[in-house]
Amino acid sequence: MRSDDYLTGAGRNPHLRTCDACGKQIAKSARTCPHCGKTYTTLGGVFIAVIIGLILAGYFFSRK
Repeated sequence: MRSDDYLTGAGRNPHLRTCDACGKQIAKSARTCPHCGKTYTTLGGVFIAVIIGLILAGYFFSRK
């Protein structure tokens, strides 16, 4: 990789992101940083919980 590739983003791995806590590269799918231990939540789990909550709320409020 050339020295100016860092500035342009060339050669970056699209499957990695930078840890917010320690600044090291980790997998985008990582739930915890292997370097510092910071935990990351996925929106998938939160999204499913919200959908289930809305379904249950609709069911209970629609009952007469």
